[in-house]
Amino acid sequence: MSTPLRIALDCSHHAIPGGIRTRIGNMVHALGRVAPEHEYLLYYRGLYRPGTAPHLPPGTRAHTVHARAPRRLLACLENRLGLPPVEYWTGAIDVFHGT
Repeated sequence: MSTPLRIALDCSHHAIPGGIRTRIGNMVHALGRVAPEHEYLLYYRGLYRPGTAPHLPPGTRAHTVHARAPRRLLACLENRLGLPPVEYWTGAIDVFHGT
């Protein structure tokens, strides 16, 4: 049996209707179904309220993390400078999946 991982998933675009919302929702649900032993951190950035989180299978350990800062500014800083690191908001993680 492997050690459970802390996996952060960028769900910032889940609040916007369209294809990326569907992709994020399907990915989060599938990960929770095939690997329920891991802990999932649903990471949102932006000044808005995250709204409805992606559906997770029962028993999946998941938490919402909200980086309350302007989404575009924060994305630019993270992508170009790596600042602040995602771990600033999520705590220690093993894997980060950005959309």
